[in-house]
Amino acid sequence: GWIVFSQILHCLATLKLWGVALGRLQHEPSLGLLWLALGAEDFVQTQTTPEQLPDIIDEILMNIPEAKMILLLYQDPQTLTHYQALLRVFTGTDARLIAKQFNPQGSAHAVAFAVPAANLLDAVKTVKEGIANFVQQK
Repeated sequence: GWIVFSQILHCLATLKLWGVALGRLQHEPSLGLLWLALGAEDFVQTQTTPEQLPDIIDEILMNIPEAKMILLLYQDPQTLTHYQALLRVFTGTDARLIAKQFNPQGSAHAVAFAVPAANLLDAVKTVKEGIANFVQQK
């Protein structure tokens, strides 16, 4: 009954978020980076939360296996002033080193961190510059 119905609604909401994410997906071949940015309004409109983002990263991976790194930046709908990032790395490089300047939390393969920025575009620029600096040092 109700539990199955709520699971279906959850899946539909995640699919809507997946659709929005696919439309925003960008590729930076020089960095081996796939990235996308989601604003708080994207979560509101799709009735989702940032907790569903790891599922989105997994879906991107299954569809674009050549990705070396996936960066997902988002504005937390609960704390509109904060920007968060999820970075997954699929090479031998440690994600914690790539995102070192942002004090990341996580493992060698996946980290999360806050991004100080005035808006989502600034957050994207800041993190992409940090990744580019790391890649160019290697």
